[in-house]
This record gives sequence, structure tokens and C-alpha cells, in this order.
Amino acid sequence: MSTPGAAGRRYAAIIGDIRRSRDLEERAAVQERLDATLKHINAEVKPIVAAGFVITLGDEFQGLVDRASGVVGILNKLDMALLGIPLRFAVGWGEVSTAVREVALGIDGPCFHAARAAMERSKRDGRWVTFSGFGELEDQLLNALYWLMGGVRAGWTEIQAETVWAARGARTQTEVAQERGRHASTVSKALKSALYDPVLAAEEAAQSLLERVDARDKETTVNSVFEITPQELAVLVVLLAGHVFGDFLFQSQRVADAKEKSGAVMLAHGGLVLVAHLAVLAPVWTWRAAGLMTGLSVLHTAVDAVRARVRGGASLQAFAIDQTAHVALVVLAWLWLMSGDGWVGEGMTEGWFRWYARVLAVASAYVFNGKGGTAIVRKTLSRYPRISGRLESDGLDEYEMGRVIGTLERLLVLTLILFWQWAAIGLVIAAKSIARFPELRDRRHKEFTEYYLIGTLTSILVAVGSAIMLKGVLSCF
Repeated sequence: MSTPGAAGRRYAAIIGDIRRSRDLEERAAVQERLDATLKHINAEVKPIVAAGFVITLGDEFQGLVDRASGVVGILNKLDMALLGIPLRFAVGWGEVSTAVREVALGIDGPCFHAARAAMERSKRDGRWVTFSGFGELEDQLLNALYWLMGGVRAGWTEIQAETVWAARGARTQTEVAQERGRHASTVSKALKSALYDPVLAAEEAAQSLLERVDARDKETTVNSVFEITPQELAVLVVLLAGHVFGDFLFQSQRVADAKEKSGAVMLAHGGLVLVAHLAVLAPVWTWRAAGLMTGLSVLHTAVDAVRARVRGGASLQAFAIDQTAHVALVVLAWLWLMSGDGWVGEGMTEGWFRWYARVLAVASAYVFNGKGGTAIVRKTLSRYPRISGRLESDGLDEYEMGRVIGTLERLLVLTLILFWQWAAIGLVIAAKSIARFPELRDRRHKEFTEYYLIGTLTSILVAVGSAIMLKGVLSCF
């Protein structure tokens, strides 16, 4: 079973070897232990293993990992499980040029070339772990860290090594002492003499470096698929933010209704859309970009004018088509901006511009949930006039309160998802349901129950969908 290696995707190839294996007593038993350990590792870290670890030639083994940040943990697991067996490792980073198989046999490519070159260096210099292919600076730092850790580890006694591994897993020294039948002070002295804390600090530094490699690779992989740079993506996000601000933040429901009947209001709305686009593009403003934004705003107004004259223009379907057309025009404008030099200012290449785009992306998500979400929920409920019409006629104040509650609900759900608090969304729905429990329980309010469920589920769906899209956009930077 195999899968093709994704273009531009990088992997960490880990090659291990038992040092002086021919001098080992009971070599066959050692190989059995190694084989069992590799199978256990493949199962334990399965989510990040692209091709399982397997013994290749003699006492050498290899595996393929789909993220650099998993290397430190895997090396530690192998070292702990094979305690007492002298090992050396080589780690190479790069693409694969063959299909990725279930186990790391018959796979080749730059990552394995880098790993094999690193293994030769490990053997030549007597290193414990050697890295290659992660970047010139990253290779230097990682190799220096593991060279120092290897030197420290070489001086460990058997008791120190066992104590160090027992102390891992965030267990206290008292728990380690009880487990090993020793006094806590003995464990403390063993860890101190083994330089346990400095070794952990070095591992954390290596882990941070590898996480940065993952982040860099993720950015490169995403952008290589679409053949665009992070700066170009940032410009697209900024243009879309201008649309959201112009079409939602600067447009009230009263204006949205009035422009359907008044050409002057329609033109005023187009002017506000232009102002929004020029405002967000201020950091990379050029006369060419200003001219293009003017043309974009004219086309935006034309789309709105066509929608105003189409029967059923206030429906949910018309809203979806209208927004799709606006977004398509923004994308076309962005492609034009990126088509040649001189269309955007030099600020686009600055690192801060990407953070500027991230801020605008978050702000746009909140604006859309506050204004656009209300429009979506309202138009969804309007498809059931027997319910919504009767309830709206009960009182404008009550209807407005429901609108405000729905807006706060979406903003809260969006915030919770951004902070990975998915479970808390249930509490939001529960709190809202408790407040409406008397009406939901009364059979005479069956129509209200239907209205409540449709509105709440639509509102939650808008918030969750926009939050997932936002997190996806932010991950590209």
C-alpha cells in the first residue's frame, strides 16, 4: 500500500544504527528487542508517522515522519525503549521522489539523501545525532545542541540514565524515588549530576527550532500549491477585508433597503465601498491601485443595481449570488494587482504587512458575524413567513432583542473557537435555551420553537463556518 508524495511536501527521514553491534552479546536478542520497539513506536506515534520504522540492513533501521517537530520525541522514545544499547541517529529533511509506502522501504528522495549524508558524518565524528537539510543555520544549531547533549549522555552511569528516563513525563522526584525504591535526595543528586535540567533545556530549544521548520514548511507547501507568496496572500486578505467593511460595516439595514429604491443611495454605498478599499490598502497604496479600486467599486455598484432589479432580490439565494459575485470581482482585482510591478507599494514585502493582514482578517470575521450573520439568519427565517411574520408582528422591540442576542451569540462562538474552546459552545446554546425554556415547553408556542431552532442553528452554523475559514486563513501566514 503506497501513496504518492505530495509535491513540495517535506518529511523527516530518521535513520538509526546500533554502534559496534558485532561486539554485543546476544545480538539476536537485541535485534528482537529492536524489532519490537519499532513496532511499538509505529503504533504509539502513528498520527505523525508517514512510513513506519523498519529494520533495513543489519542493525540499521529507518522511518519517515511527516513533521519535523515529532523528531525529538521519537528519538527520546527510541533511546528510552532501547536503554543500554548504544545508538546513533541521522535525521534528514526534504521531499520524497517516490511513493510513500506503509513502511520505510523502497522510498527515496532528498530527505533520505540528507539523512544518509548525516549518518556518514555521525559515524565519522562519533556523534549521537546529526541533522541535515533543515537549513544552514538550523542544521548548525541542532547539531551543536545534540553534540552537547551527546557529550553529557556519554558520561551517564547506568543508574543516572535510568533515573533520567524515569523522571520524564512530568513526574515528581518523590514519585521517581518511590518507584525505584530510593530516597528522594538520592534521586535529586543523580539528576543534578546527570545535568538533567540543562539537557531538558537543550531538548526544548531543539523542539522550538523544529517547530519553526514545520511552520516554514507549512507556509511553503500551501503557497507552492497556489503558486503565490505569503505577501500576495496578505494582499488578497486585505482586499477581502475592504469588501467586508464596505458591504457590511458601512452599510446598515436601512441603507440596504433604501438603495433598492434610490439611485443616489446606491451611488453613496458604492462610494463607501471605495473608501473602505482605499483605507485598508493605505499601507501599500499606489495611484494604480487606487484606480483599480475605483473600477472595483463601480462594478460592485453595478452588481448591486442588477440585484435590485431582479425579482426576489431580497432572498437568501440572491444574497449568496450577490456576495459570490462581489468576492469574484475582488479576486479578479487581486490577480490584476499581482500581475505586474508597480501596482502595490513596497510595504507589501515588509514582515509587518502580514500581521496587518492577520488583524484585518480577524476584524473582518467579527464584522461579518455581527452584520452579515444577521442578514443570513434573517433571510433564512424569511423563507418561513407563516412563522417569522407572525412573531415579528408581536413587537419590534422583541424582534430587535432577538437580533442582538443572535449577534452576541455568534461573536461569542467565534471567540471560543479561536481559543480552541469548542466544548464551551454547548454552554452558550444551553444558556440561551434555558432563557427560552418556558416558550419552548409550552405546546401553544410550537411555532416559536420552530423559529427558535431554525434561527439558532443557522446562527451557530454561520459562526462556526466563518471561524473555521478564519483559522485556515491565519494558518497560511
